[in-house]
Amino acid sequence: MFQKNYKVAKNLFIVWITFLICWLPIVLTTKIDDFKHLSGTVYHLLYALHLMNSVVNFSLYGIYNRNFRKAYFSILRCGKD
Repeated sequence: MFQKNYKVAKNLFIVWITFLICWLPIVLTTKIDDFKHLSGTVYHLLYALHLMNSVVNFSLYGIYNRNFRKAYFSILRCGKD
């Protein structure tokens, strides 16, 4: 039981840290700078980083969760074994 709870907590922590890494830069930059001093390129890169969170999150669930991975491959094979 402890091993299962540890895995769930570890996965949740990894997803949470990834969320912070992807979202915190754009949130802090827009709150501090408010689109006034930094170039548009910086904002475009930060915006792309926060959108990447969806792809990274999806990949993390696939890497760390066996049930998610099985379901994903089942969908890709259209339910054929």
